[in-house]
Amino acid sequence: MAFNVLISVYDKENLDIIVSSLQKSNWNIWATSGTAKYLEKFGFKINKIENITGFEKLFEGKVKTLHPKIFGGILFDREKHREEAESFGIIPFDMIICNFYPSANEVDIGGPAMVRAAAKNWKWVAVVVDKNDYHWIAQKIEKYGKLDENDRKKLAYKAFLYTTKYDLQILKKFNPSFNFKIFEKSQKLIYGENPHQNAEMFYNQLRWEKLWGRELSLTNILDIEESLDFISQFKDRPVCGIFKHTSICTSAIGENIEDAYLKAIKGDPVSSFGGVVVFNKNLTKEIANLLNERFFDIIVFPDYEDGVLDILKKKKRRRLIKFFAEKVFYVDSMEERMRSGILLRQDKDLEVLKSYDVKVGDGLTDSEKRDIEFGLRVVKHIKSNGVCVVWGGVVWGVGSGGVNRVDMVKIALERAKEKIKEKKAILISDGFFPFPDAVELCAKSGIIKWVVEPGGSKNDDLVIKRAKELGLNLVFTGLRHFRH
Repeated sequence: MAFNVLISVYDKENLDIIVSSLQKSNWNIWATSGTAKYLEKFGFKINKIENITGFEKLFEGKVKTLHPKIFGGILFDREKHREEAESFGIIPFDMIICNFYPSANEVDIGGPAMVRAAAKNWKWVAVVVDKNDYHWIAQKIEKYGKLDENDRKKLAYKAFLYTTKYDLQILKKFNPSFNFKIFEKSQKLIYGENPHQNAEMFYNQLRWEKLWGRELSLTNILDIEESLDFISQFKDRPVCGIFKHTSICTSAIGENIEDAYLKAIKGDPVSSFGGVVVFNKNLTKEIANLLNERFFDIIVFPDYEDGVLDILKKKKRRRLIKFFAEKVFYVDSMEERMRSGILLRQDKDLEVLKSYDVKVGDGLTDSEKRDIEFGLRVVKHIKSNGVCVVWGGVVWGVGSGGVNRVDMVKIALERAKEKIKEKKAILISDGFFPFPDAVELCAKSGIIKWVVEPGGSKNDDLVIKRAKELGLNLVFTGLRHFRH
């Protein structure tokens, strides 16, 4: 007995691939008028559904397949209802190939109804909604003559997902403020923020893959994602960043990744232990050997040369994460967070500064501007209140996540003073200084040449005046970089 396929598609790309295999395998091919006209150009023998329904398409094509003989042929149970179907002359459809016209133009009715019917009856009917499935289906049809039950079940899931997304797009059309998120995949995590907390990750497509190592926890995922947001800002010069608890603790620009890494370690050799280290350039065997001299929980990189993984795998208690450069360096302009049923969406913090508004001082050198721009890209990834001390393309001190900015300035300066012994460094704050106390600390430290902050406090004049009195250079950027 020959099988029957019904085809009604808006997007006709590559349709000839699957139809060719169906025809070679002696399937009867039925199609709506527009699809039939397209397929006949390839020389396929097509049966038009008007021969079943007895009607031409109605109302400019709004009604084509909505007919008992069409839906009966899709929905009837081949074991229970065969005699009833035959008594009404209903042809059994064994496959439906259908995709919809865009919801922005019209609301497709017949297509979704047909797809849902076929998916409902997946034990007997295969439903194809994705042109990317044409190749493997064509191969199976030519080899076996039909699809098996597992194939049909997989296609039914995909069909219900397709109609769900389509319905949600329609809702968005009627209510622009309506928002939705569908996650097609999930993964159990080893634990949440702490070992006693269960955790799961839902996603569609990751921008990285784990090449090797232990299972991931929720905190690992957060650290990986934060490190990628950071490194996405640096496409050209080699950069290394080291993270702990989703906040950067040190970073550096180098002539190569080995140089960047060694400088970053000098920036904070203590906090970097056990952290997440991220690179924007491919790993070499030289950097792999250097990494093995210290313990890092996670190493994140775009690619690697031959032999690198063998070296890195000598350390058993670590994870190796390879990211996809095309999904990291060409970033989405939006970011989202979900908390207790609330979805928050905002523009990503991609800007660096509005201007160099020098309030105190004679002007910035080119190297100082490079350090400031590097430091601002770093401070964007320090938890607020966030402060960092930068000099020579290296982060020498970080104050992160404190509830008052003065304490964070103290911490950043204390860390930097252990390594810098002269007045040449730059202190960068993610927010303005409401009082002069922070600039007083910077002057007292003896290592800060420039203080960089966004400005915008009602006490800006007091801060500027105090910086002048202390002989401390001050520049406003006009752009705040809070990170929560």
